[in-house]
Parts: sequence; structure tokens; C-alpha cells
Amino acid sequence: MLLSVILISQTPDLYIPQPIKRAYQKETRSYNGVPGKNYWINEINYKINASVDPITKILDGQLSARYVNNSPDTLKEIVMHLYPDLFKEGTVRDWQIPKEAVNDGVLIKKLSVDLKEYDVSDTSRSISRSTTNMKIKLENPLNPKDELLITTEWSFIIPEIRPVRTGAYSDTSMFIAYWYPKIAVYDDIHGWDEITYAGTAEMYSSTASFDVEITTPQNFVVWATGILENPDEILSDKILERYNQAQESESIVNILTQEDIHSDVTKSEFSAWKFKAEKAPDFAFALGKNYLWDGAIVKLKDRTVFVDAGYLKESVNFKEVVRISVEAIKFHSFEMPGVIFPYPTFTVFNGRGGMEFPMIVNDGEARTYESTVGLTTHELAHTYFPFYMGINEKRYAFMDEGWAVFSPTRIQRRLGEYNPIEGRFKVQERQLENILEVPPMTPSFLLKGSHYRVASYTRSAGALFALEELLGEELFLKALQTFIAEWKEKHPTPYDFFFTFDRAANENLSWFWKPWFFEFHSAELNFVNYVNDNGRKYVSVRNDGGLPLPIKLKIYFTDNTEKSISVSPRIWQSGEKVVDIELNTDKEILEIELGNELVPDVNYGKRKTLKSDK
Repeated sequence: MLLSVILISQTPDLYIPQPIKRAYQKETRSYNGVPGKNYWINEINYKINASVDPITKILDGQLSARYVNNSPDTLKEIVMHLYPDLFKEGTVRDWQIPKEAVNDGVLIKKLSVDLKEYDVSDTSRSISRSTTNMKIKLENPLNPKDELLITTEWSFIIPEIRPVRTGAYSDTSMFIAYWYPKIAVYDDIHGWDEITYAGTAEMYSSTASFDVEITTPQNFVVWATGILENPDEILSDKILERYNQAQESESIVNILTQEDIHSDVTKSEFSAWKFKAEKAPDFAFALGKNYLWDGAIVKLKDRTVFVDAGYLKESVNFKEVVRISVEAIKFHSFEMPGVIFPYPTFTVFNGRGGMEFPMIVNDGEARTYESTVGLTTHELAHTYFPFYMGINEKRYAFMDEGWAVFSPTRIQRRLGEYNPIEGRFKVQERQLENILEVPPMTPSFLLKGSHYRVASYTRSAGALFALEELLGEELFLKALQTFIAEWKEKHPTPYDFFFTFDRAANENLSWFWKPWFFEFHSAELNFVNYVNDNGRKYVSVRNDGGLPLPIKLKIYFTDNTEKSISVSPRIWQSGEKVVDIELNTDKEILEIELGNELVPDVNYGKRKTLKSDK
């Protein structure tokens, strides 16, 4: 058995780019999906002090970051991301923004490496800036196993005219992300991540520790990644009492109510909110005044998670968000993927849109309760992919977005009593009419608009549904849990995912991976005919799209009974375009229907039927 697994995994039948091949040659990765014996990941420890002026919308910050080089390479430069430069004049963006939204980007006031001051002027020979990246040329190269200390002071204007995933929504409501000078990932495949941020493809982050202090005016509440360290120094006595109660209650506690809006929430004219987060790939925060605040805990096997929500008093459905989040955390911890929620907190902030960050998400007000369930659970699912798993969203957005569509579907049905993926598959149907589908392995940073969404969300989710059908739920979960256990807090690629599942299934699944992830295909199955050959009844189904989909049949009999038949995607393994499905019934058939709500199709939602014995 072991030999067969090794042979299967070491003879991949997939296109592999040269940088990834070199990683296998260097044994930082292995063809059986396990991290290689030479795998490494660099370490970062951030200490940040920031202040926010809600009136001027200016954020001022001071940062120190200890960077440890665990790689075998000598680093001659450090690459940092300055994400607010997305709004700087001349930056390449994926969409137009109003002229009045353009600003000067990030103002770097000071920068030093190991206490050596660097020239931060436009004529500096040691620092270069391009779009949202900044390169620091090191005077003393950083050798393997050595470390350095970067310190900087910076400021920028928080966007409000066109807030993209982050920004000021009013003088009393802000969500702050993509905000601090962030050290880029240096990995075993591409070295420094120099892909710039243009507004669509999201992040690639190293696991780090954060010690962050955020100063705000009185009566603003701050929610953030990590654990609030000093509530007793900030919150007024009445609010602190409720906050502490929520930290111990499995029932929802209303920490801030409408009655509290016009009274003091915090003790001082200015408050310094202190947060700490360990093994977090990023840090974001929100601040709100005149917000309501709910909280509760959920107890898991080996940890307790504090779940809270900050929301506007006008919200209709946000009062359900803590309960929804608690149920979703239980679901992910014990059902899909069956891995205990990896962080100590989870916050949902009532801002705008729907955007995930470690331990905190920025969600707008959904129109219905069902939409609130869908949005909340989707963003929470990202806790695992990309954050816990260190996914490179810039290149492989389908690894986290497909997961966040697929994984919460059962809890969405349970809480919302609706079909959670109908909308996605219907959107795909319209987009396919305009030839917008591309293989998910297309680097995500090259895709825009609907091309990005179909590849990253819809097709990749369809692939996971089909993969679960192929392997069966038990084997699928076993493979997924193995992948998470082996690659958590690292940086897996799709190949690590593919080869892990090959190993779990004890077969080369390239026949499945290729059409779903590497090739131009669509989801389209159609009936050819129905045959009743002297009592032997079968239907012929043609795969017009080329994807290995499950075949779902529903047979309606003349006696008003029904029968369902499910055929694994394996039926397409040997390349047939038309297959016969035995119906195995003696009853008189009225009608046969092809497909169901979990199978994507270019004609999703339109019934495909055959009239048969009548």
C-alpha cells in the first residue's frame, strides 16, 4: 500500500511551473503533498501604535517589526506592502476612482533598520517605491538564521469617497484594513512576493504576532484582530460589567444597548485600546460611535471563543449575527472540516460590503435574514482558508473563495432554510453566456471582474462538491483534515492540496484535477435518450461541457412515487462523452429529471427532463 501511494504521488500528470518544480527539487515540498524535510517559513513580530482622527480621517502610526530569516538564502533587500498607495495618483487600479478620492498615499516619515536611519525622500538610493510596494536595500545583508528590526513612522488618509474593503463610512464608523507597512512574504517558491495590490486579488500573508495599541477619541469602541488586553482601563463601569459577563456567557449579552448611546461608554477623553494576537496572518480593526454591541462565548473541546458584533442601531438583522456565528463556529469545529476553530475571538462589524480579516470581518447590512446567514457564514469560513492555512490569495484565490462557498452550505441550509448556492450557479449561467469562464489555476492577480469571480468562487466550489461526491464524505473529510493538519500556518499551493488528496485516495486524481482546475471546460450534462429494451430501462447522458460532474437523476413514476439515482463523477474517468445509466426499476416511468441544486450547469435552474414510458 505504501509503495503504491508513493508511486502515485511521485508521478504527477499535471503541468507544474518551474518555480514549484524547483521547490520539489530542494525538498521544501514533496510529491506526496507533505511539507518537505527542508521546508521553512520566516517569522515576524509586530508592535504597532496608531491613532485615528475620525474628523480629519488621518491615521498616524509607529511600527517596529522583528523579522527572522529562517530561509537558506541571504536577503539583500526587504519588501514591504504599502496598501493605502492604492489611492495614490498614478497607481494602477482594477477600476476607476473619482478624482477627489485620489490622495498622496502613504507618507513615510521615518524608517530605520537595526537603528540605522534610511533616507525616505523621493531621491533615496536605499528605498524604492512602485505602486503598492516599497523595497528597502539593506546595507548589511540578512544571513540565514539572523534577524533584523525595522522601525517606521507613517500616516495616510483613510479613504471615504470610494472605500475598497476598508475606509470611513461616516465620522462615527470606520473599518481599517490594508493599513500598516506590512512585510511581504518571502517563501520557498517565488522568494519575495512582489505582486502589487490593484484592488481585486487580495492578500498573501505570513503568520505573525501582533501587539497593537489604537488611540481614539472618547466614546468610540474599537473591535480588532486578537484579544482586548485592557478593557478595565477603557470601558465605563456599567459597560465593563456587561463586557465581562459576555466573556463568560453562552447566552448573548447586550453589552451596548440603545439606552447607552447617549451616555459615556469610555472613561477618558482619549482611549488607548490594546490588542494582542498570536499566529495571525494580518491585523485589522474597526471603530464605531453610537454602535450597539452584543457578545457571547462558544465552548469547544480545548478552547473558548469570544464572539461579538458591533452594529448600527438601524440594523434589522445584525442582532442575529452573534447567534449565527456561534452556530457556524460549532459547525466548522465538529462537522466541516471538523477542525477546532483556530482563534480565540471572532468579531462581525457592521460596516460595508463583505470582507474577511483574521478574527474580524467587515459586513454591510444584508437585505434579509437568509442573506445575513449567507454573508456571515461565508466570511467566517475564511478563518480556515486563507488565514489558518496561509493561502496565497494573489495567485490562488480559488483555494479560499471556493472553500468559503462550499464549506458552509449545510449550516446555511440549517439556519436559513434556503439554497445557499443557487445564486452563485445562476450568476455563473449568465456569465458563461459571455464566455467569462477561465481555469481556476489562472493566476488570480491576472483576472478581473466576472472572470475572477467565476474562477475563484463558482467553478472551484463546484469542483469541491464534485470531489466530495467522488471520494465520499468520510474519505473527503479525512483528506481535508490531513491537509489542514500538515499545512496549517504554512503556505500550501494547489499542488500540495492535489497531492495530499491523491495520497488519501491512494490514486492519481489528475483526470479530475485537470479539467476542473487547468483546462477550459464548462458544466453541462444533457440527456441523449431513454431506452426501454424489453424491460431493461436506461438513459444516455452526454457530457457536453467536459467537467467530471456527478449525475443526479430523479425518476417520477406513474403511481406518484419517486426514485433518486446518484452516479459518481468517476463515470467520466476514462474519457467517455456519453454514458448509459441503468434505472433498475420495473415501475412505469412518467418522467426523468437530470441534475439538482448542488450540481452546477450552464442552464442551472432550467429543468432537463425526458418523457419516458408514457
